[in-house]
Amino acid sequence: MRSWLLRLGKLAVTSGFLWYALSKVDVENLLSRMAGVTALPVLAAILCWVLMQAIGGLRWALLAHPLRLDPGWSPYIRFSFIGNFFNAFLPTFVGGDLVRGYYLTKHSGHISFPSVSTLMDRNAGVGGLILLGGAAALVADIGPDKPLLLAVVGALLLGYLLANLVLLTPSLLKRFQHALFRVVGAKAQARLENTFLGISMFRDHLPTFLGAVLLSVFIHLISISAIYFLGIALDLPLGFLVYLLAVPLVALITMVPVSIGGLGVRETSFIAILGQYGVDPELSVTLGLTWYLLIVVGGVPGLILYLLERTRR
Repeated sequence: MRSWLLRLGKLAVTSGFLWYALSKVDVENLLSRMAGVTALPVLAAILCWVLMQAIGGLRWALLAHPLRLDPGWSPYIRFSFIGNFFNAFLPTFVGGDLVRGYYLTKHSGHISFPSVSTLMDRNAGVGGLILLGGAAALVADIGPDKPLLLAVVGALLLGYLLANLVLLTPSLLKRFQHALFRVVGAKAQARLENTFLGISMFRDHLPTFLGAVLLSVFIHLISISAIYFLGIALDLPLGFLVYLLAVPLVALITMVPVSIGGLGVRETSFIAILGQYGVDPELSVTLGLTWYLLIVVGGVPGLILYLLERTRR
């Protein structure tokens, strides 16, 4: 019953954000814009999106090594594609993490460590987004709202650094574990025990984690390039630096698990951010919806791999 209420709530939030975004546009013009996109930049965007998923799988494999989860590179790439496909239909960009973690658990035979590898992989990805968005915010011409944006990015970076200081410092992680165990039940403690054990194993592999964060910067540059190509296809008059700022911020916002596939939240965020550069809401919403379609189309390899995985089992 509770899970159904959560799903209905997220459906309601998605519908609300979509209604708000679409209320800012002429739907007929929006559909016309989407139908009239230039084919070559769209193809480049799809290729970038597929490449981004493949390299993301390699990053995940890199972070699984400290946990001694070593079934080879192939499963991580395969399950990353599957997870990215489900990102289009589950809550936000992180819904697919549950799917790929599930498949790695089935494949490796481990219970807790696959979820830890997924958590640290997402952690490294968030770090790459904050670094890129922060660098772009420093050099981009944002106008009078630049101090506010820099403060937001600075707060995100500080929060990220503090969170990882706790995760990667054994004494602080132990204190956090004890504090958490005071407020959760015995069953939850049993499940979390191995999770904390897995996280603690990264203290001896800090170069691996930092390398994954740097690899994330490269991965996100590829995904930002994909959205840049979509902007070219839609004749959006924006330079790459604007995408370097906007896309990480929108991606971070859509990670908040309040909507299905980030729908509505993504478009509303683009309206607010790209509006600073004089982009009208219709183009912002079109870019957001086209990005969602890119996730769906770029997720087709994941659908194929998912169907093959089912036939194997």
